[in-house]
Amino acid sequence: MESFSGISIADILIHNNNWDNFVKRVDIENIRPSIISNVNRIIACRNKKLGYKLYYCNNCDFKHSIKFSCKSRFCCSCGKKVTDIWSNNAFSRLPDCAWQHITFTLPDIYWNLFWLNRELMNIVPKIAVNIVKEIANRYKCEIGVFLVIHTFGRDLKRNYHVHMTVTVNGMNVCGKKIKRLFFKDTILKAKWRDYITDLLRDEFSKNKIKFPKSWNIRSHKDLDIILNENHNKKWVIHLDKTTDRNNNAKIIAYIGRYLKRPPLSQTKIKSYDGKYVSFEYVDHYDNKPKLKRFTIDKFISRLIAHIPDKNFRNVRYYGILANCNKIKKLAVFNQLLQEKAIANDNRIIKREKKRENKKEKKLEKIKNCKTDYRSLYKRAFGKDPLIPFPI
Repeated sequence: MESFSGISIADILIHNNNWDNFVKRVDIENIRPSIISNVNRIIACRNKKLGYKLYYCNNCDFKHSIKFSCKSRFCCSCGKKVTDIWSNNAFSRLPDCAWQHITFTLPDIYWNLFWLNRELMNIVPKIAVNIVKEIANRYKCEIGVFLVIHTFGRDLKRNYHVHMTVTVNGMNVCGKKIKRLFFKDTILKAKWRDYITDLLRDEFSKNKIKFPKSWNIRSHKDLDIILNENHNKKWVIHLDKTTDRNNNAKIIAYIGRYLKRPPLSQTKIKSYDGKYVSFEYVDHYDNKPKLKRFTIDKFISRLIAHIPDKNFRNVRYYGILANCNKIKKLAVFNQLLQEKAIANDNRIIKREKKRENKKEKKLEKIKNCKTDYRSLYKRAFGKDPLIPFPI
């Protein structure tokens, strides 16, 4: 069978009516409305179905039409454009200071649980932010936080986790000083593990949670066994090294990768033969490229599972960066950062001047110092070698 390379996601969905056949087999009632809406828009992207603008010349028969794009985050080209717009706006919003990137992950047994209870995806980011805020409260200061919710792994598996970026500098309650904060992974892990476990217990007591069938939850005891077992396991929270000041471009570029884009880049798709799709990904464990091969139905189901619901916010701002604080508190924070940067620069200049003065004094001493044998002997032994010793 002929195999195609360099094919887009939209082409795979359209070819052989793959999307329509998938919907018939799965039953449209089992597919979320946001998925139906986004996929239909992707298929019609830059097609006359979405409309177009027509330009023509009054003096000749020349005509040119520009077809409208779908504006979907799931679309590779439109999602890239939205990410670029966010990146440009982020430069004006984010303060010029040192940052630290923190990734909050969950044990793999909890991944399917969040797919069954999608409303929990809105609660977990607040828990992560509250943990960081608790540490900031110890320093009696307020910090700026923005995060991105990520639901997929490199091989399109379900992997719900939170990418958070925090200002390393915090502003005290009075808004007059800047303090340096330090985050320890041991404290973050302990709090993260406890709060997530408490969340699942609370949701179960309120009868607001559904569990995977493999869990076999019938009572609180069954749930406690699973929660306690996973509570004692190793939870991963990754802390990157703090960035330097004047390095916002690196932070924005890093977060932009997880922002408003489909879970799979079209350049990663290596082949498509009508029945199977093969794509390349880099494995986290050995950091080597590997090839994954799925049937059409499995590829589509893995892909569309990561389309967010309507009005779901992938990017969220808290603390000084929150919408309610970005006018007053953020302006004060930026002013304090600027004053601190000027003070640091002046301190560095003074330090360099002191070093130069010390060097000059040493050079003068060396110049004025007599280095002949008689002077060196006097300095070492306190006697003049030219005066004869008494016999």
